[in-house]
Amino acid sequence: DKSAESFINSLKTDTKNKYIEDNKKLLMNAAFALYNNGITAYNKKDYSRAIECYSKIIDIIPYDDTKTLARNNVSDGVLYINCYYAAVEMKDMNKAKKYLDKLINIGYNDPLIYVYMSRILVGEKDTVAALSYIEKGR
Repeated sequence: DKSAESFINSLKTDTKNKYIEDNKKLLMNAAFALYNNGITAYNKKDYSRAIECYSKIIDIIPYDDTKTLARNNVSDGVLYINCYYAAVEMKDMNKAKKYLDKLINIGYNDPLIYVYMSRILVGEKDTVAALSYIEKGR
């Protein structure tokens, strides 16, 4: 966590672009470590820590000019869906809806996100909104 923050701060303050390439490479290593930590936390049922790790990677993605993360199947969509699953395990439906909204807004290509959202809304007794998400998913 701290190394990722340090590399981001270094990139932001390196006005002469003297260490930009090294910092970006090291930042990608930190992102992969965070991803692994997120998976480990999820498997240990530490869902809030998993969300924390995935959220930090989302902050790193804009610095990935070479698409290293995307080539390794670490994208904002994958991270948001993982955050959604963790939020559901925590039974925090407000967070779950937030992550589903983010997936919908980025055009994540999985129709199940609309089903997931409609199920949450049915649980909240909002069948009109639930049906609208089913329509959007079609």
